[in-house]
Amino acid sequence: MVFDALKRQARSLLLNRQAAIAPYLNQDLIRDWLNYRGEVFPRYGLKLWLLVTLETWLQVNRR
Repeated sequence: MVFDALKRQARSLLLNRQAAIAPYLNQDLIRDWLNYRGEVFPRYGLKLWLLVTLETWLQVNRR
């Protein structure tokens, strides 16, 4: 239940067209990671967490 809520938040944050990281990252790949599709490399959950952290930091520090 908590995991589902976090997954929804990550999805809305990382797949938003207005996301600060959107111009730099392949959102189709991120979508696949969030949906457990394709060749998901080891520790992808950690990498998703780092992307969420980066996006949050960029939004807070946007000028």
